[in-house]
Amino acid sequence: MKKSINAQKKIEPANLPKIMVGHVLGLFRKKYISGAVRQIGISYSGFVDESYTLLSLFDDVEQIEKDNRLQTAIDVVREQFGFLAIQKGTVLTEGSRNIERSKLIGGHSAGGLEGLK
Repeated sequence: MKKSINAQKKIEPANLPKIMVGHVLGLFRKKYISGAVRQIGISYSGFVDESYTLLSLFDDVEQIEKDNRLQTAIDVVREQFGFLAIQKGTVLTEGSRNIERSKLIGGHSAGGLEGLK
């Protein structure tokens, strides 16, 4: 029986999902070797006020501002029309279960698999 793989990483404060997902995928690719993946757990802590931003001399400030405006617009649309109002194109591919899973409690069917039909 394989043992669990645990990893953690301290990152600079970020509020863009693209940045945070990039760190998660980086950790996964660094630790994962092969075999089935049964469970992945992710947690974030040490939150800071969103109005504080840490920039380096090498950051593209215009791109960061553009990404922030885009994410804010996505959040506004989802808040007004629901989470499914804006999705990535991959949810439309054959075999994708994102739309069905989003209708379940916490992404899980409390009474079996009938919610995923």
